[in-house]
Parts: sequence; structure tokens; C-alpha cells
Amino acid sequence: MGRAWIIGNGPSLTPQTLSLLKDEITFACGRINKMYYKTSWRPSHYVMAEARGRIDEYEMRKDLKEIANKNTTCHIQWGLKGIFNKNLQSKCNGYELFYTCKHGITNNPPDSWHLPQLCHYGGSLFVAMQIATREGYSPLYLIGCDLVGGHFDGYGNMRDDAELWLNAHKIANNSRDEIYNATIGGNLEVYPRVDIMEVI
Repeated sequence: MGRAWIIGNGPSLTPQTLSLLKDEITFACGRINKMYYKTSWRPSHYVMAEARGRIDEYEMRKDLKEIANKNTTCHIQWGLKGIFNKNLQSKCNGYELFYTCKHGITNNPPDSWHLPQLCHYGGSLFVAMQIATREGYSPLYLIGCDLVGGHFDGYGNMRDDAELWLNAHKIANNSRDEIYNATIGGNLEVYPRVDIMEVI
């Protein structure tokens, strides 16, 4: 099926980087819509697997109103279906309401992914990687995955979850081949590093 790009929300993510991916298959998560006023890029797929770090349902629905559009397929965890109402569903290129396993977001880590069931451990970014894998995309390239605290726009909770994310990346690396890190800088060294300009 070809390659796909997994978009993290780390401080290295820039509108200039996203503009390089306008014609690529991309999977985004979190509050990526905070980048929309800086770029015409929009993700091919958007994944919301948990409400962790969100302010409230109003804010989540407000974000989804910006994210749901004719170019984006939305993948929303079944427990959040009340936020992702029929009006939002109708705005998308397509949508999926998915279930995840009982592995917690932050505890009870698995040894590996267990597709076709989606594993919840680590949160939305890692569910996005699994959905891309399930749909046959290969290789996967990560950008904006800095493995440091904070987000590209300073939004939301600034907790440093680097240890959790590192463990989730190790599980991903053990679960499939051909994952590459195209993030500029950062501390993620689990996967081989590549230069985004050389890949594009």
C-alpha cells in the first residue's frame, strides 16, 4: 500500500515540515488542529483513542469540529462516540468507531501489539501506528516524536511522559519492522533515524 507518516505533537513539529507531507498518507492525533492556521496541510487520518490531557468534552468537540473534514478519515475510540456525533461524522471523508484492548494507557503494558485488536497502551499515537499497520501501510515514518515534554504550540498538559512513551515505542519496534524516525532532533532513538528531505 505504500508508506505512511505518523505525526506526533512534539515541539519539533513545524508548519514547514507538514507542508512537505501534503501529498502523503498521514496519521495525526492530539490537538493537531492547533497547527491548522499555520498550514494548508490536513491529515489523511485522525486518531483519538483517549481523553487524557483534554480540558473537557466541550474542548474535545471543538477540536473535532476543526479536524472533521472531507479529506480526513477519523478513527475515534468507541467510548468517545458521544463527542463524535452524527454531524461530525458526516463531515469526514469516512470514520471508524473502534474498540481497544484492556491494557491501560499508562500501565499494564503488553509484550507486543496483538492485532487485529488495537492495543490502548501508550495512547493515540500508538493506536495510529497500529491502524496504519492494520491497513497495510509500510514503511512508517515518524515526525514530531521528540520524546520530551511539551507540545509544538505549548498547549495542554506539560507533563513529561518520556518513560511511558519510550516503553510504548519499544513495544512498537518489537511488533513490526520498517518504522523509521524522521523527527528533527529529540531523544527518540528506538528506530533508525532518517532525513525527511531524503525520504521525500
